[in-house]
Amino acid sequence: MDRITLWLFLFLNIFSVSTAQSLLLSGKDWEIQDIPIDDGQGVFCNDWIPATVPGNIQGDLEASRYLKPLWYGMGDPRLPDVAFRDWWYRKDFMVPVEFIGQRMTLTFDGVDIECEVWVNGQRLGGNSGMFKRFSFDATNAVLPGQINRIEVRIAGMPKELHDLFYAADDPGGLGNTKVNNAVRKQLKELKSKTNGGYDWAVAIYTMGIWKDVWLKATGSINTEQIGVLSSMNSNYTKADLRILLDVDSWSEMPVKVSVRARCEDSKADTAIISQVTKGKNHLEIPLSISKPLLWWPMGHGKQPLYDLVVEISHPENGTVMESQSTRFGVREISWQQVPGVAADFYNPMKLVVNGRPIRQMGSNLLPPDALFGRMNEPGLRLLEQARDAGINCLRLWGGGVILTDSMYNRADELGIMLMQEFPLANSDPETDSVFLSNLKETAVNIIKQIRNHPSIVEWTGGNEMPTFTLGSDHPALLILGDAVKEHDNRFLRATEADEGSGPHGPYVYHTKPDSHMSWLGAGEQNLYQRFNTRDEMRLSEFGTNSPANLEVWQRTIPPLSQWPLSNYEDPVLIRKNVFWGALIKENWLHKEITEDLFGPLDGLEQLVPAGQFLAAEGLRYAMDALRRKGDALGGGFMSWNYNEPWPNGAGSYMVDYDGRPLMNYYFTKQALSKVSLNLKYDSLLFDPAEGVNAEIFLVSDAPEAVENVKWHWLARDIGGKVIGQKEGTASIDPIEVKSLGQINIVPPMELGLGPIIIEMQLFDSNENLLTERVHIFGSDRIAAPLAGLLKNQTDYNNKNPGTTRFKALNGLGNLSIGTDSIDTDRLWLPLSRTSLQAKVMPLRTENDQEILEIIITNSGSMTALFCEPHPIANYRTDIMIDNNYCFIPPGESRSIIIRSLKKSFNPLNLAQTGWKITSWNANPLIIKPTIDVLFSLGRQDSMCREFGGYTGLNTSESTNNISLKGQLIDPKRVHYLMDGNNILEIEFDGTSTLRDKIGLININSSDQSSIGAKIRIELNGEHFDSELKEGYGFQKEDPSQLAQAKTVGIIIPEGIIKPKRNVLKIQVLGNGWFTWDSLDLRICKK
Repeated sequence: MDRITLWLFLFLNIFSVSTAQSLLLSGKDWEIQDIPIDDGQGVFCNDWIPATVPGNIQGDLEASRYLKPLWYGMGDPRLPDVAFRDWWYRKDFMVPVEFIGQRMTLTFDGVDIECEVWVNGQRLGGNSGMFKRFSFDATNAVLPGQINRIEVRIAGMPKELHDLFYAADDPGGLGNTKVNNAVRKQLKELKSKTNGGYDWAVAIYTMGIWKDVWLKATGSINTEQIGVLSSMNSNYTKADLRILLDVDSWSEMPVKVSVRARCEDSKADTAIISQVTKGKNHLEIPLSISKPLLWWPMGHGKQPLYDLVVEISHPENGTVMESQSTRFGVREISWQQVPGVAADFYNPMKLVVNGRPIRQMGSNLLPPDALFGRMNEPGLRLLEQARDAGINCLRLWGGGVILTDSMYNRADELGIMLMQEFPLANSDPETDSVFLSNLKETAVNIIKQIRNHPSIVEWTGGNEMPTFTLGSDHPALLILGDAVKEHDNRFLRATEADEGSGPHGPYVYHTKPDSHMSWLGAGEQNLYQRFNTRDEMRLSEFGTNSPANLEVWQRTIPPLSQWPLSNYEDPVLIRKNVFWGALIKENWLHKEITEDLFGPLDGLEQLVPAGQFLAAEGLRYAMDALRRKGDALGGGFMSWNYNEPWPNGAGSYMVDYDGRPLMNYYFTKQALSKVSLNLKYDSLLFDPAEGVNAEIFLVSDAPEAVENVKWHWLARDIGGKVIGQKEGTASIDPIEVKSLGQINIVPPMELGLGPIIIEMQLFDSNENLLTERVHIFGSDRIAAPLAGLLKNQTDYNNKNPGTTRFKALNGLGNLSIGTDSIDTDRLWLPLSRTSLQAKVMPLRTENDQEILEIIITNSGSMTALFCEPHPIANYRTDIMIDNNYCFIPPGESRSIIIRSLKKSFNPLNLAQTGWKITSWNANPLIIKPTIDVLFSLGRQDSMCREFGGYTGLNTSESTNNISLKGQLIDPKRVHYLMDGNNILEIEFDGTSTLRDKIGLININSSDQSSIGAKIRIELNGEHFDSELKEGYGFQKEDPSQLAQAKTVGIIIPEGIIKPKRNVLKIQVLGNGWFTWDSLDLRICKK
């Protein structure tokens, strides 16, 4: 290592110290290499390759292209082989000179699943257990002021499990239980059951350092853990705290322990003198806070959090030996009986926080990534999105993982309650002494890691544990109960679902009773009837099936598997849980249900919106119905499921793996409005002779009474004519349900086959909109009663001869009692179309977030349905959209507000992105990028599918020279493959505001040759050379295969771009090539 390199190494590592006495060793500067288990097995990596901590070995192999993209199609057949061998991690790091003379503790927050640790060649020890935080005294091994090396050996999967993991993704979704039970029995430890590949996951035996690694320097005493348990007096004016300390001392000595708690102007201090012995010690310190600031769940108050500092010093000379901090919240949680339930019922469901009944209303959070080391950033985003949707509670499902510290901290800050399950699911745990000992150690470790978080309101023994019920003498449950009782003061629920909170399901949208769905919890009822008659006190799993977002299909599912979706044995669709996700072949897409209501569909472009609408309609109705139970549903509800750990083709999730919400997310937001206006009905299909019959309700989960809200509903036929409306004023108390009357809408005879659209709005006493929604009903007398919602363009009107014959009858005739004189299969009517205009407000920034407001006005005579913005220049998953899928009545306007995430790394701001606004019954609106984007070609989405020559099934020869003009350039005019045989020329206009401005060209590729691509750019006669690094090399022959997208940015100095005509030429030099993803040029300040 030369002097310059050494200086940089020392500089970067010294300044990676997060506090004066701790060094975070996590980062992207680790390396991994494998160790074959058997002679002749061969290695994955011929050399050490880059690795990230926190991370996973499988993810590092994918990043270095030793594995094909794992989520595309069938992935890489070698994926199971990764776990059939041991792996080494290593990292060189500089230890600050300030650590000299200190005690040094090396801590791992989580390693999956068994490891041994060395520092500078000295073995410190080992650990087994995915969910345990563990530490070593590294004082004698670490060299302060020098470069040190840490090495971690990760044990591979036991041979006994190899064959099981090859078969884990078999059709039907039941293989995961067999696999996961075998893993637990073999390891005698807890490992995430997501590894087995559930009906929403893929089987991966994860391995690696999946949480942070720290080196901490202290005096002779190390504080291993701080716990804070609180209790309140009856009027909440005093909080009594128990401060629990686990400390390890090198010697027996007297110590002074000082404790300080601070939150805004609220504070409390205390100190004690204690004697510690050599080794492990447990100390307990009482502390009282007068008039504490109370932590409240979201929507019921603020979330003040106390900082607690514990300082251990010598009682005589005051020398500080250790100082450590934690954070906690003060609140009282109790579980009481739902009205009408016996006082001694063992499973109380009514949650009371700080004396106030609060219903849990939310969903189930799954691991944000199937490779758990990558889950922190998407997990934080999911919490923000949950807050925006009105979700006040997330169940941390027992087959998942323990979240990161950052995620628990953010839940505390947002006021999102967490139901924390121990990592057990769908099993009867072993009772041998080794497993039970490991279970106890893991349970206590988990409790101590996360008990200070006020967001955690209860524990459960796991998901659907058949032998776990309160009062059960199962040894594993007794161990969990004792652990919670000894180390925490929250309630432990034996399992979920337990008596009073189940059964789970249904999980599929259905308008008709169907016996083959009875196992899903539907019974012999349709979805609406099932939820109208549910009698649970809490429901923790239910949902509706939905197709994935269109981009997920296009990017992760090969073209041959995208349509017509009729082959139930397609291995890609089975792996993607489109078919055979669970038990029956139709799960989870159920295309037949969608086409029953929307008729034969032309492709994914229609299937996705139609299927997502049914899922959104069904999930919203389920939540509406459960809220209408009032205090009889004192425990609330959590849908299945909120997110997914990898990109499925279909499922019941609200937010996809990329972070993009589905339509059901936005309908959930409507259902979870604090004060909600909703409808009760038995089906979205109606008899034309009887019309739509429903009852309108006002429901409140607000923290206080709400006075004089104004409600209004209005019904339209498919031509936009108002056929009924009513308004009124009402007041409502918390957790009250109030009927506002019946609705009966009989459509006009000439439009009796529907659909009928009912628009609903709720305003506060000052005329501020609280919530609005639209309901759509179709006739039960025709096939495809909702077909006209999507098929309403002129082309479809001309193809519907049945409509003409129906109009000629001038009425329903005897249609309502059945007739064969009319072609009822073709009697659906197209929804009237309308016209939209858009106004874009100036881009603004608030709290480090970009905010772009688009005001859309409906100038037509029909309500515009489900307006949705789509980014043009790139596939943005770093945004949140307010009022997405909104409806706009004739003559009215609505604002759609697009917000970027605070940590957005997108090169384009929201205004530069450009937007396409779609509606189900209006032509798209194109909002071009701002003028500082001089031109844009394609959409940055890791695909080349929109470019010329791409069919998804084969390739065509690239063209030679292409000349193009404009700001938004049609990518179909450019061949997807860019090699030395062609030159791309673009003519574009500059701008008059070029003073002190430079240009930035971004070339985004979706794949590169194995030798990369050398690129030459000529702009107005000036040359610039750059290079795209090597890629997989897939897309020259198979452009649909997901690869590894790359970006190269080229800075254009001031003065080269002209105000008027400019000419840009791009070519590849040598034998390399790349495939296009997108290209843009924008100007920016120096």
